[in-house]
Amino acid sequence: MRKLVLCTLAGAAALCFFCSPALAQTTGTIRGQVKDGDGQPLPGVMVTATSVGRGTARTVVTGAEGYFALPSLNVEVYTVNAVLDGFQEQVVENVRVGISSSVTLDLVMASATFEETSTAISPANHTTGR
Repeated sequence: MRKLVLCTLAGAAALCFFCSPALAQTTGTIRGQVKDGDGQPLPGVMVTATSVGRGTARTVVTGAEGYFALPSLNVEVYTVNAVLDGFQEQVVENVRVGISSSVTLDLVMASATFEETSTAISPANHTTGR
């Protein structure tokens, strides 16, 4: 009886050892680098991956060299956007994350164009006392 219990425990341990990596790898990663129009890396960019099906979102900020990584994302389709003041928002739709996959997105952000509005105010008609 004791031998049967030990064999059963050893078999269960072996099954857990060999199956756990396969079960654990049900996520993927979106990674990449964000640069400006001149090819310079952009630090401080907020990169967000939003699940199309669930609506949940994960956000990271690019490092000094503009790199980002969103690991452990559920296997599904995402919309990825990058935002930084002074630059146009960059949006990439239909980014498919597969099991144990790593999707690479290298993004280029163009400088934002600002519309300047000047408003001239004419002086009111008023008289000065003399």
